[in-house]
Amino acid sequence: MWPGYEFAGRYRMRDPLGGGGFGQVWQADDLLHGILVAVKFLLPEIAATAPLWVKSFKQEARIGALIEHTGITKVHDVGEYAGQWYLAMEFLEGQDLGTILKCHPQGLTLERFKVIATQIAQALEATHRHGVIHRDLKPNNVMVLPGDHVKICDFGIAHLTIGLSSTTLKEFAVGTPAYMSPEQWHGDTADHRSDLYSLGCIFYYMLTGQPPFTEQALPKLMMKHLNTMPAPLGSLRPDIGADLERLISGMLAKSPIDRPASAAVVTHRLHLVALQKVPVEDANRTYARNLVRDATRLARSLRRGTERDMALEAVTPAMVLVGVPGSRLLAADIDGVGRRIKALAGVAAALVKVDLDAAVKLAQYISSELGLPSEILEFSGILARHDPDRAEELARSQYSKIGKMEALVRIADGVARFDPGRAMAYLDEAEVLARSLLQDPAHLGEALVDIATVLPPIAQGHALRLLAEAEQLVVTETWSYLAPDARALCRIGSALVPFDREQGLALLRTAEHVARIGIYPSAIDGHWTLRAIARAFASVDPEHAEWISCNFLDDNEDFRTMLDIAPLLAMAEPTRAIRLLSKAEVAIRAIDFGKHWKYELLAEHASALALVQPMRSEECVRRIEPDFARAIALAGIAKAYLSNPTD
Repeated sequence: MWPGYEFAGRYRMRDPLGGGGFGQVWQADDLLHGILVAVKFLLPEIAATAPLWVKSFKQEARIGALIEHTGITKVHDVGEYAGQWYLAMEFLEGQDLGTILKCHPQGLTLERFKVIATQIAQALEATHRHGVIHRDLKPNNVMVLPGDHVKICDFGIAHLTIGLSSTTLKEFAVGTPAYMSPEQWHGDTADHRSDLYSLGCIFYYMLTGQPPFTEQALPKLMMKHLNTMPAPLGSLRPDIGADLERLISGMLAKSPIDRPASAAVVTHRLHLVALQKVPVEDANRTYARNLVRDATRLARSLRRGTERDMALEAVTPAMVLVGVPGSRLLAADIDGVGRRIKALAGVAAALVKVDLDAAVKLAQYISSELGLPSEILEFSGILARHDPDRAEELARSQYSKIGKMEALVRIADGVARFDPGRAMAYLDEAEVLARSLLQDPAHLGEALVDIATVLPPIAQGHALRLLAEAEQLVVTETWSYLAPDARALCRIGSALVPFDREQGLALLRTAEHVARIGIYPSAIDGHWTLRAIARAFASVDPEHAEWISCNFLDDNEDFRTMLDIAPLLAMAEPTRAIRLLSKAEVAIRAIDFGKHWKYELLAEHASALALVQPMRSEECVRRIEPDFARAIALAGIAKAYLSNPTD
């Protein structure tokens, strides 16, 4: 075996990862799927003299194929090539939990314990649900990836308990002594509660820095596991609380009957421990963090391609909001340029509240590499609320004068509330640039609407004059020289409503009429415009906004409009929002084309539903099948929890 060696028609060796008396493990390229894998080889002499190890290989492959869960190491392939058995599994970058614990002799922090422990319990729950008992749970069989994502591995001596496939390696002395349950020491049949005992030993080690029993001599170690309870956790870690101590003590009960009934019970009690005695805002943030961690694991598990890009675009900004590390690296690893820009800009915007310097550096990188995409324009407005000087510096660093003009408007919007004089100065400069740069009347009209919308209350008269000028420009300039631009009328009408409600509503109705005439280069333009009009009506006439969504130009677009306006109605009219989302879900599930689109819409629906019915939104996520869409939905629900902390 050597680097570059190819075998089985699909694997090329890279570097050795480890080995021992029974075989070797190598990092390799899976040429068929274009991914990195870890390949475990069984030495030919071992396979010839100890067929039990071949059985172990096959067993691990069967279980890897049986269980699909983000916390379980995937097995891609098992076979024999040139007289040597091999097992190909997903390549995991990280450290095993045993190595990590050796670096923390006082135990992990309570926060990190809860993150890792909950994931192990959830993965074990999935394992038991498929009728698999691991039988050798220990820190070395738990891999911790970047961001503290967890994978259980090494199912070589696991036991399948379901159907005709039930097998066990009875010839094996199963388990690792420091983590073996009393029934394993007795040689009795071990069920899922034996794994819970082993998990209790791991939890004890994670909190105290040592296993429950540390005797070196096997007879003494066995007697401890059979007859003695370990030192009380509270005496070694007073900060853990009574509930967590009771949970782990119960998992370490000598009789299986006295342990928790299942890994699901352990998961639930860990969630309760994580949420107790904290303000509602902190509880929601903790819950949102768990959702984002689940979403991140799902996104990481996807193969490179559109689905992975879509998931990471949604997940990476949410990672920043809840404090999950690694967002910038994941965003930068998105293949599609457009989605990568959006993800990086989203990360930069989220970083503003966490690390201002990092946010500015990331925004400067994006703008220097890509000019000034619209996502960075939005970022400049967010940054202005926290550091107007840096926002202005970012805007003036742009080579494009039009980009500079647009950025100045966003910055003015950010500072208008606390420094109206400075906002006026930015908007005056933006207006001068607009009048000198934009020769097309329609484009100038749009720029004037942007400026008028941002002008502070002290300049109401000027705002009305700009809107009147914009209306005149739009009415005289048409798409097809037959009707004014409905999109521009919609924007002007929305901007006018705060100043003159009747005139603003009249323009919105005119915009709707023009949109329904259908004088557009494509049907998509008409759909997009009517959706924008429905959004504008949502804040001033919710009933009419709902009517538009139910009487669209195209039945296939009704639900898109419902998804648009429901979040806007969530706070003021939750009943109407719920009604719209129920209709949207029925329509989306009836779609029989555009699979990616359908599941992306279901994820958007679950995110919107979280604003009004958080528990129901999670039920919706469970009914979404593809991992990429589930990741998008979980990230959206997490953002909803953070935006509505008192819910």
